[in-house]
Amino acid sequence: MKTKNLTIGARLAFGYGAVFLLMIALVALAVNRVGRIESVLNHINEVNSVKQRHAINFRGSVHDRAIALRDVALAPDAAGASAPIALIRTLDDNYARSAGPLDALFNDRKDILPEEKEALAAIKAQESVTKPLIARVIALHAAGQALEANTLLSQEAAPAFTAWLASINRLIDLEEKLSNEAATEARRMANGFFAWMALLCAGAIAAGSLAAWYISRGLLRQLGGQPDYAASIASAIASGDLGVEIVTRPGDHGSLLFAMQGMRDSLVRIVAQVRNGTLAIGTVSTEIADGNRDLASRTERQNGTLQATAASVEQLTGTVRQNADNARQANMLAESASEVAQRGGKVVAEVVGTMAAINESSKKIVDIIGVIDGIAFQTNILA
Repeated sequence: MKTKNLTIGARLAFGYGAVFLLMIALVALAVNRVGRIESVLNHINEVNSVKQRHAINFRGSVHDRAIALRDVALAPDAAGASAPIALIRTLDDNYARSAGPLDALFNDRKDILPEEKEALAAIKAQESVTKPLIARVIALHAAGQALEANTLLSQEAAPAFTAWLASINRLIDLEEKLSNEAATEARRMANGFFAWMALLCAGAIAAGSLAAWYISRGLLRQLGGQPDYAASIASAIASGDLGVEIVTRPGDHGSLLFAMQGMRDSLVRIVAQVRNGTLAIGTVSTEIADGNRDLASRTERQNGTLQATAASVEQLTGTVRQNADNARQANMLAESASEVAQRGGKVVAEVVGTMAAINESSKKIVDIIGVIDGIAFQTNILA
């Protein structure tokens, strides 16, 4: 499919479709990366930080119990040891309140690392070693054996507390390491997301710019110039200005302006042909009018001639009628003469012969008169 045959709607669809696809890809990438970053941050805040906070509570409880146990061993009597002993029990309860949720967290989640499980097991193992030593130091002091209590504290309880705190610190350090690694991964994904976002935004801008250039180029090629220039040319031609100059690009043989130029030239030729035809019609009309006037003049002259002819024919008709009357009178006289001739003898017979000849001539005259009457009748009709 040739791109030059694409409609404007198809070009817009392709251009903006590419931009929309890139924007959709950008949104999908953003949703994916933000979701992963959110998951990492939630794991840091809701898992690693919780485990670390419980471990820190462990450490505070163990550290304060070690100090309280020392105070018990250094107390001069049972009354002086009562307050540190009460504090040890309170700290033990605090430790238990953190141990329960931590154990539940380790049991419920499936993403607990083996190193974490080992660190918690070490804490519990050291707890099981140290707590009996605490009870023995308190019991020795209560029994009045302060020296033995101090010896047990310095030789066994103190190293046990140190090992217990070390195991707790190991878990704290491990959780901090995991949180730092997760934060580093989140930052890496964020940086990668920023890079992808910049790349896709640049691609969308490039695709939009390319689509705008391609569409505008196609429109200019089809129009042959700027739309406002094409509109001004069309308005000028519509208003009757066929002398407007139309400027087209070199090699342009298919644009709207080229077609308008051809239309203008055709209109100019048509108007010229119509003008020439109008002039020819005017000339012919003038000639026809002159001919009509000449014909009318001739008709008037012919009418006068016919009227004169009709008058002459009427005169001839009167003369013929008079001759016919004379002929009839002569015929009557001839008949009378014939009667006289019959009574008169041979002379009369001769006279009769002569009168017969006259009678024949009279008949011919009557025929001539009939012919003249026909001519007169036809002449009257023509007139």
